[in-house]
Amino acid sequence: MASDEVMQGPWPPLNLSHGGKDAAETCWRQYFLKTYWTWGAWYNGRNSGNPARVRAYVLKAAMSIHSEPGQVVHKAAARLVNAAVSGRQVNQDKLVAWAEKEFVQRVEKAAKRTEAKASKKAPLLLESYYGVDYDTEAGLETIRNSINALFADDHIDRVEALGRGCIVAAEDPQSFEIDVDGAVGTVWLVPDLAYQAVLSDAVGPYHEITIVDWKTGKERDSHAKQLRLYAAWAFRQPPKTTAIGTTMQRRVVSVASYLSTYTVREATPTQQEAEKEVIALRNFARKLRDRVVDGDLSRNEPLLGGEAGKKAWPQLPEGSRACGFCNYRRLCNRG
Repeated sequence: MASDEVMQGPWPPLNLSHGGKDAAETCWRQYFLKTYWTWGAWYNGRNSGNPARVRAYVLKAAMSIHSEPGQVVHKAAARLVNAAVSGRQVNQDKLVAWAEKEFVQRVEKAAKRTEAKASKKAPLLLESYYGVDYDTEAGLETIRNSINALFADDHIDRVEALGRGCIVAAEDPQSFEIDVDGAVGTVWLVPDLAYQAVLSDAVGPYHEITIVDWKTGKERDSHAKQLRLYAAWAFRQPPKTTAIGTTMQRRVVSVASYLSTYTVREATPTQQEAEKEVIALRNFARKLRDRVVDGDLSRNEPLLGGEAGKKAWPQLPEGSRACGFCNYRRLCNRG
């Protein structure tokens, strides 16, 4: 990328998430290209006139194809949850058939988009991974197995018994604000399912929020961190009170359910444990702002080229495996 291709403001707000932190810790430079360089590349259907930013924007769109099976499964899960709390039965075969059709349409659309745009404006390094010659059958198999696992999930039965009032969130974006040295950072998350119930033990009634995260891929250590951040959001929900007006204790249960293996990882993080992930996210936000000149997201124009840019957005070591699978490398002086 030429050194005169400067990113002009305005910068996006200080939006934070577990996924963003996870991506930046893998490669700050890829995070910058995907999150900031694409900001404003297109506006009201017209491109910005900056070729590098348009290329990054196209690559960002093309890079979603590998996540489509999971996206379709989560849409199917939302339908299943909505039906359960409404007292409606869902035909398993029909839901699988709908999901298969939805997935095939998404893959076809992605392939056309890739061939029409990415091949001309931003050639992909791994075409088969991003839409062209994509292994559709493997994706369909993941969808079938995952939906079958959803129908055997106890949490669907629980929300059916509790009714619609138990739902705190289900596939809809949630957020809470944190202070980052005087600036407001918004933490975003999308729980697959969060539901509540008032239960009792020997001490008395307590308010329990259960967060379920359905996974179609392999188990990763970062999933536990993700769910603790979700728990921090759950602890921030409005309190429940007893009949005499006292505030109930809050208990949060976090569940990672791996649909391909029927494996469930359940935890009951304390509020202190959950807040550690908020602290980690705040520290990430500080590092992010340090990489922008003067730490001002609204006015600065950082470059990937030049010594300042290389210091702020360092490249991974030469020969890094992550670089070999990154389509943005043509835009970060490593083609």
